Amino acid sequence: MYVKALIRRAEACEKLEKYDVAIEDLQVLLKSPSQDATPSVVDKAKRDLIRLNSLHEKKMEEMKNEAIGKLKDLGNTLLGKFGMSLDNFKVNQDPNGGGGYNISFNK
Repeated sequence: MYVKALIRRAEACEKLEKYDVAIEDLQVLLKSPSQDATPSVVDKAKRDLIRLNSLHEKKMEEMKNEAIGKLKDLGNTLLGKFGMSLDNFKVNQDPNGGGGYNISFNK
């Protein structure tokens, strides 16, 4: 296994904010450590993996919020032609626990 190559690619992917690829490389390194992987390299890979998972989750949350914001803007643009907004609608989860939702319109 090419330990240095995996580490360098993981570092490069981190700088490009491709955290998922960097995480995969470190997981490959940790799942099948070779003789080239010294204990200090393995420890660093474990620490980096924890840190990258945190960064990946944060990035995914930001992307999700951005997408939801854009969808809400689109919905408000379409509903604005009828004098309405998404803020006029309220969504409640079904209290019976069936997994359904109730949507009510408030003016």
